[in-house]
Amino acid sequence: MNDQNDSQEKQTRPLNAGINLSNGNGKDEERVVDNTSPIGLIDDGGDDGVSRPSRDRDINPGAVRGPLVVLVGPGNSGKTVALISLLRYLKKSGKAAHRYNQGFIGDSYYNDAVNKFDTALKDSKYNPERTEAVNYLLLDVSRKGKYFCQVLEAPGEHYFNANNPDHDEFEPYQYELLFSTSFPKIYVFFFEEDMLKGQLDSKYGIRLAQIASHLNSNHNDRVILLYNKVDQVARTHGTFDPDSLKNEILKNVNYKGMVEQIKKTKARLLFVPYSGGYFTKANEVGNKSNALHENLRWTPPMDDYPENLWKHIETAILNEDRSWWPW
Repeated sequence: MNDQNDSQEKQTRPLNAGINLSNGNGKDEERVVDNTSPIGLIDDGGDDGVSRPSRDRDINPGAVRGPLVVLVGPGNSGKTVALISLLRYLKKSGKAAHRYNQGFIGDSYYNDAVNKFDTALKDSKYNPERTEAVNYLLLDVSRKGKYFCQVLEAPGEHYFNANNPDHDEFEPYQYELLFSTSFPKIYVFFFEEDMLKGQLDSKYGIRLAQIASHLNSNHNDRVILLYNKVDQVARTHGTFDPDSLKNEILKNVNYKGMVEQIKKTKARLLFVPYSGGYFTKANEVGNKSNALHENLRWTPPMDDYPENLWKHIETAILNEDRSWWPW
């Protein structure tokens, strides 16, 4: 479907209008507790380190044609690591290939982000620097030698900012690329055990409800609820049960508004347990010019996780219903 001309005028109504958003260490390696992305992608900031909004970036909406897989989650929820593990699996298995869409943003920040992401993708030994925001990436994915879909990675703070949890606006590119286009969108909502504490969990649920209110089943929009870092759950509790983890989201009062919005739009829904692998750190001698940066090594996940995620992305894009549970 050619949808470059399908963009409509930016919506101006309040985001919550007519929406019910109520949410009734020596040589030995030490396992790092969290497996959040440590990849040093530059943020949206200038030389002064101040993050710039997307409206200051030269984003080209014509580069996005869908179907579009959108990774949604707050900063440090593991979206980038999950994407890297998925891309590695797809290359190793030969099931799909990707290229970086160089026409998406026309500035040096985007080129730097692509180069750093590509370095991390090819290097299993990370010694990265952490940043506050992951930069934009648009990937074109081919399957069986033909174009199949695109994957959009954007700063997690644009979806939910834990430092400003009551912010209820979206960036201009989100209106233009996500909410005003007719090509299919597959939203991957990221969750994990104890991801957000206290009221932040409820605020994240409200934000997801706002996004879900823009779903359009007539455009074959889909939602994947991705429960990330299930390896941590297994280490803590001895095992994990997918149905229990699924219900931990669907029956959580904090996500009631999100569930109701998905039901209202009649968009199909899927649950996927996931692990992007884990990071270890070693107190190695040398290379300690900056003690704030940990020396990290990544252990990739079992293939089962990215394989399962890819199967369900295929199902969504091909509009196959067999593994989707209806309302």
